[in-house]
Amino acid sequence: LPISNEQHYEVPTRFFETVLGKWRKYSSCFWPEGVANLDAAEKAMLTLACERAKLRDGHAVLDLGCGWGSLTFWILENYPGCRVTCVSNSRTQREYIESTAHARGFGDRLHAIACDARVFS
Repeated sequence: LPISNEQHYEVPTRFFETVLGKWRKYSSCFWPEGVANLDAAEKAMLTLACERAKLRDGHAVLDLGCGWGSLTFWILENYPGCRVTCVSNSRTQREYIESTAHARGFGDRLHAIACDARVFS
């Protein structure tokens, strides 16, 4: 992977634990009326994304460009019949996702892959 990958994606996990909310969502948040903190804005965005995708319990989900697994973990926690394959181009993110999923008891419903998404098949 290119050097830009190391500069952006291979930043230590601890940094992102410090600057992101509970769900480790860094692509976007949703701040509707009444949402007053980062954790709630992450939750509002994850809820909205699943509603717009018409996600139902039992679906198999591909989370391409999963980051730190915010959507992956939201689905695994809130849709107990879903299985998720998440793809990141970061080894650090994949390791975090796998260890967190196993610690939370979701390991059997998760397949995490670290690869260059430009050539993923």
